[in-house]
Amino acid sequence: MTLKLPTIGRTALAALMGGSVALVFGLLHIAGLLAPLERMAYDARFRALDRPDLASSEVVVIALDNPSFESTEMREDYGRWPWRRQLYAQVLYYLRQAGARAVAIDITFAGPDAHPGDDPLLASQLGAKADTVLAFSFTELSGATAVRDATLERNAWKVENPACGPARDYTGLDLPLAELSEKARGLGSTTAFRDPDSVLRHSTLLFRYGGGYYPSLALALTGPGPERAGDRHATYRCATPFRAGSVELGGKEIPLDVTGGVLVYWYGFHPETGYSFRHYPVYRITNSAKDLAQGRPPEVPLAEFKDKIVVIGPSAVGIGDFHASPMTSTAPGVEYQATLASNLLQGHFVRPAPAIWNALAILVLSLGTSLAVWRFADWRAYSGASLALALAFVAGNLLLFQAERTALVLAAPMGALATAFAAGNLTRYITEGREKRRYRATLMKYVSPPLVEAMMKDPGLGELHNEKRELTVLFSDVRGFTTISEKIPVDELVKTLNEFLSAMVEVIFRNGGTLDKFVGDCVMAFWGAPVRQDDHAARAARTALEMIATLEALNESWRQQGRQELHIGVGINTGEMILGNIGSERRMDFTVIGDNVNLAARLESSTKELKASIVISEATYKQIEHLAQVRDLGTIHVKGKDVPIKVYEVLGMDGKENVTYESAKTSS
Repeated sequence: MTLKLPTIGRTALAALMGGSVALVFGLLHIAGLLAPLERMAYDARFRALDRPDLASSEVVVIALDNPSFESTEMREDYGRWPWRRQLYAQVLYYLRQAGARAVAIDITFAGPDAHPGDDPLLASQLGAKADTVLAFSFTELSGATAVRDATLERNAWKVENPACGPARDYTGLDLPLAELSEKARGLGSTTAFRDPDSVLRHSTLLFRYGGGYYPSLALALTGPGPERAGDRHATYRCATPFRAGSVELGGKEIPLDVTGGVLVYWYGFHPETGYSFRHYPVYRITNSAKDLAQGRPPEVPLAEFKDKIVVIGPSAVGIGDFHASPMTSTAPGVEYQATLASNLLQGHFVRPAPAIWNALAILVLSLGTSLAVWRFADWRAYSGASLALALAFVAGNLLLFQAERTALVLAAPMGALATAFAAGNLTRYITEGREKRRYRATLMKYVSPPLVEAMMKDPGLGELHNEKRELTVLFSDVRGFTTISEKIPVDELVKTLNEFLSAMVEVIFRNGGTLDKFVGDCVMAFWGAPVRQDDHAARAARTALEMIATLEALNESWRQQGRQELHIGVGINTGEMILGNIGSERRMDFTVIGDNVNLAARLESSTKELKASIVISEATYKQIEHLAQVRDLGTIHVKGKDVPIKVYEVLGMDGKENVTYESAKTSS
C-alpha cells in the first residue's frame, strides 16, 4: 500500500535519506574506517579475475626451491644454506652464455662469504657484464642518521615534485658487500610495504633516504643503468578529486595510490605450475653451467634465457621469504619481484579510481536504493530493483577492473546501498504501519474484514481507479420511514435506526460486500469490487435474504421491548457500471454509478407496489437461476426506461424448483 504522502513528499524524503546515508559512508570511507572491508573486496577482484596469461613472458625466475635444497649434489658442491657464492657466479656464467638481457639477485650478500675465493669469483662475474642488479633493503631506525655511500649514490634518481610521492623517509639500510656492489650494474631495494593485515598490495618504486631517491629492485632491473644515468628521472603528480596521482618514469606514466606508491597487479597462477612466471630450479642451471664448462650440451638449453629478464631468488619453504598477497598467503618474494618487473615492463599497475568516482558510486547506490524503496509500493518490486542495482554495480566494478585495471571502491557503495535499503524499510514500516492501521480501520467501515486483509496483503487487489466493470448493486430502504419518524421520539428513532443499520452492515460484510453509503435509512452496497468476485450476483441475493431474516429477529426483539418494528424492500441489479473514485478534488468517494445502478434503486422502490421483499432484475436472475428459488413477477415499467423490465422476487437460495407468479397466487 502506498504511503499517504504526496509524490513530491516521497521523493524528497527518499533524496534526504539517500543523501544522508551517502554522506555518512563517504565520511567513513575518507576516515579509513571501511579500509578492512575495502581491502577484502580489492583482493576478491584478483581472485575472481586472475589473468596469468598477462604476465610478461620476458620475465623468468631461477628459483632456490625445495628440489634444489633436497639435491645431494647441491649440498656437496655448495654446502648448507646460505649456499656458497660460487653458485651465483656459475649461474651468471650460464646466463651470459645464454644471452639474458638483465638479471636481479633477490638476496642481500651482506658480509664476506666463508670461502675466501667465492667473493672475488662472484665479483669477477658481476664485472664481466653490466647486467646484474643486487638487492639491498632500507630500515627505519629510531634516532639514526642516514650515512653516505658512494655505491648507493651511484644508483640515485632525480625526482621532481617529491611531495606527491611516498612520504616515508628511511634512516637505515643493509647493503651488499662493497666488493660485490661496486661491480654490479646497480642496486635495488627489496623493502616491502605491507597493509595492516600483512598483505602485500602496494610497492614503492623510489625510496627516500638521506635526501636522495633510490630504486626498488624491479625498477633497477627494468630501468636505465649506469650508462644512461641521465635517464633516471622521475616526476610525481599529485592526486586531485578528478584524477589519481601518478609518477612519470622514462616517458611512462604510472598511477599512484594514496600512499604515494603503486598498486601491484597480481596476475594469478598457471594451473600446471602454481606460479605466474616460468620457474627454473637453480640446481638445473648449475648443472647446465657445468655442462657448458665441460663442453657438453647444457641440461637447460641456452635459448630458454635468450633476451630474458631473470630474477634469482628463494622459493623454498625453509627459507621463509614469503609474503601474503591478494592471491595467496604464501607468495614467494621472488614472484613478487618478478611481478613488479612485469608490471613495469607492461604498465600493468592498478589505477585507483579518482575520488569523485568513488563519491559518485556511493551517492548513486545510496540514492538509487532509497528512491526504489520509496517509489515502489510492492516490497518485491523495490527489493528486486535494489538487488538489480547492486548486481549491476558489482558487475560494472569487476568489468572496470578487468578492462582498465581501475579499482573503484566497492565496500563503501555496497554498504551505503544496504544501509539505505534497511533505513528505507524501517521508515516505511514505522510510517506505513501507522498509515495501514488508519487505512484498515477506515476500509473496514466499507468492506468486509476478510477483503480488507486480502487488500492489505496484496495492494493490487484494490485497483482504485476508474473503470467499467460488471458488478451487482443492492439498494435497501425502510418502508414508511417518514411516517415512523413522526410517531416515535428522536432518541428512540436514532437508536432503532443505528441498530438496524449496524445489523445490515454486518450482513453485507459477512457476504463479502462493499458498503457504498447510507442515505438516511437507505443502504447501498455492491459486489465484485474492489476485490473481483465471480459470484457477485449470488452474494448479493444471499445478502438480501439474510437482511430480511436478520430484520425479523430484530423486530421480534423490538416487539418484546414495545418498540417500533421496521420493514424493508430490497432491489438488486447486475450489469456494467462505472467503478472508481468519483467526486471533486476536495471530496471523493469510491463508488459505482451508471444506468444499472439507477435501475437497482428503481427496483427497490417497486417492492411495495409488487408486494415483494426482494426484487431482482432479469440480468441478476440469469446469473443465479441455477441457485435461486424465485417468484416470477412479470414485467414492470420503471422511470427512465422505455422497455418494460422483467423482474423476479427472490424466495430462497437453496436450488429448489422456481415458482411462477400465478402458481404462487394459487397456492396462497
